[in-house]
Amino acid sequence: MDLIIITNGPGELASWVKSTVSAVKNKNPHIRISIFLAPCPFSSGQEERVAREIPGVDIVLNPRQFIEFLISGKTKEFISSREGIVIFLGGDPFHAVMVAKRTGLPAIAYTVKASSWSNYFRYCLVPDEYTGNKLIRAGTKPETIKVVGNLSLECVKLFHAREEAINLWGLSKEILTIGLMPGSRPVVLKHSLAYFMKVSEEVYSSMETQFILALSPYITVDILKKSLSHTKGLMLEGTSGEVQEDEKGIYIKTEGGIKIRVIQNKQYDVMNCCDLLLTLPGTINTEAGSLGIPMVICYSYNKPEDIPVGGMPSLLGKIPITGPFLKYIIWKMSQKEKFFSLPNRMAGEEIVPEIRVLSRAKEVSSIVLELLQDIKKRQEMSEKLKNLFMREGAGDRVADIILEAINNR
Repeated sequence: MDLIIITNGPGELASWVKSTVSAVKNKNPHIRISIFLAPCPFSSGQEERVAREIPGVDIVLNPRQFIEFLISGKTKEFISSREGIVIFLGGDPFHAVMVAKRTGLPAIAYTVKASSWSNYFRYCLVPDEYTGNKLIRAGTKPETIKVVGNLSLECVKLFHAREEAINLWGLSKEILTIGLMPGSRPVVLKHSLAYFMKVSEEVYSSMETQFILALSPYITVDILKKSLSHTKGLMLEGTSGEVQEDEKGIYIKTEGGIKIRVIQNKQYDVMNCCDLLLTLPGTINTEAGSLGIPMVICYSYNKPEDIPVGGMPSLLGKIPITGPFLKYIIWKMSQKEKFFSLPNRMAGEEIVPEIRVLSRAKEVSSIVLELLQDIKKRQEMSEKLKNLFMREGAGDRVADIILEAINNR
């Protein structure tokens, strides 16, 4: 009996996939779980390693092996039992549809956005009514939609109480803490980290603050050091730094002299001890929102031709000469969205600031300082975020639907 999970990027693996695998294995320990990693322009290069480390996973196909399977219907690593189900948990739904056709198995999808492939799935599982209504307006059959809750929140677990974490990492309870979340892809980290460090220096010059950085599971210390040493050709204003070590662990000493504590593998505890987060758009916004952590979300489109996109647009963007222009058109079309982050989209209003960064650190540091000085505004933001992401138990609901679909096939 097979459960074939189609996924790609780091955010989906760390949240959607991990939650689903855990819940399914708890209910049926005998099912064989395979993760097929589809080709992805958003990948960090560490997805295969991380997928193999998820407890309960039996087989992992990397993108090359995945393509081999689509072509031949089997690989040395995986031969279908012809019993089970395919579930789409991130990437391009087309890949899940193709695997379902190759194996002869039904397919279901967990999704947060509409797709032209939605009606090829037996069920479309969604985190909330807002997403379900969006899919219906886009043409998805209402009877296939099931609201299950937010899978991104299933893995948000704390190992330390807030004060315990603050003491453990050598922070002060009397000083406001800013958390830096610069992303999980090396190609992005180079730009975002240098920019976030520059923002931190500007904030510190105006107000006593302390800083902590949550290192993504997909970013090793070596990758971090490499990003810090390559500051030429940055798209945004930035600064350099170097990794140092003390009795509490590693930290970054920036060119401007501030100290940023670096923590590995405990990103939720890092969030929980922060008064404000500086982050990129992504799954991290939902996870931080569930903890009620105020945040400022930054994004930049200074070079649209360099922005990774998924699915068919990714292939179009690689066409010589015309590719960059096509990606620019795709980017312009995406600007029709009123909000960029999921919390604001779900709320239909700007709960957390979204800043399109043009270049200067001052664009963000001024807003960060304003929020740090306004405790009432941060408290209101925290309450709205908690109320937005209250639903729990999504992993169990997804597992029940998977197992029921297998039994009723």
